[in-house]
Amino acid sequence: VVAGMGSRIERLGGASIALNDPHSIAAWVAQHRRARLSSPGYGEVGPVTEMFLSGDELSLLCVPLISKGTLRGVIMLARTKAFRPTELSAMLNLSNIVAAALENVTLYQQSQTERKQQAAIFASASDGFALVDERLTFVDANEAFAHLIGIPRDQLPGSRACLALERHSLSENRLCGADNLLARALREQQPFDHIECEFLAVEASAAHMAADASTAVNASASTSGGRVPKRYVDFSLTPILAQEGPRVLLVGRDMTALREMDQMKANFLSMVSHELRAPLQTISGYLDLTLGGMAGALTPEQGDFLRRAR
Repeated sequence: VVAGMGSRIERLGGASIALNDPHSIAAWVAQHRRARLSSPGYGEVGPVTEMFLSGDELSLLCVPLISKGTLRGVIMLARTKAFRPTELSAMLNLSNIVAAALENVTLYQQSQTERKQQAAIFASASDGFALVDERLTFVDANEAFAHLIGIPRDQLPGSRACLALERHSLSENRLCGADNLLARALREQQPFDHIECEFLAVEASAAHMAADASTAVNASASTSGGRVPKRYVDFSLTPILAQEGPRVLLVGRDMTALREMDQMKANFLSMVSHELRAPLQTISGYLDLTLGGMAGALTPEQGDFLRRAR
């Protein structure tokens, strides 16, 4: 950063100094981490310092910016009048303040970068994430969480968590019902895992929000062959101690596909069992008739084979 030097600013913009430059006062100060004064014509200067001087006879004062043992930069001042030792002492005191400010700026930038990364992960995660405060109010939620419970995301922050979670529940919601696991997690600082809840599916939730609850469910049932479209969500609750007070991180995962797969397997097994029962009963009946002698006498070996088959 160059300031207060008129046209020198344009000449020095983007200029860099190698730390091993033997003719650079700034490089020397950075390497030795000590302040340095330079009078006009005293020693040879490097090309960047030469641009800084622009051929003028100027005195130089250069001090390092060090914070917590880390070099943050170098300050160089120039003027026609020689610098006094008291001014060097004042600049050393100022350099500590500037170095601390630069450190804070670096930490702030890192914090902002991490915050943006976390926000991006939070927003794009396929699982639903929501933060609930000690008043059982949503602090924030990502789009996936809003989709799981069938409520627009912009309506969740500041809303009562239990009212939102129970709005489209198709059965007692353990997070807020008699178990009230949300309140227990906050009060006891105890995590809870694999709390499965049933919700009206998102497609039906839009109709539910536009009409009376019972009317919407009946309409959904009539348009889906008598079956209310459901969404199964597996929740986990993790208590968090934040500066603002206790919080609960609510993570939801859509288990609908898995539950539907289980139902399909159960239906398939039931169908296979039904389809096999009739022919097996017929075979069993004929074996009984054969063992009873209806088809003639059997040898001992034939009878043994049929009894095993029976």
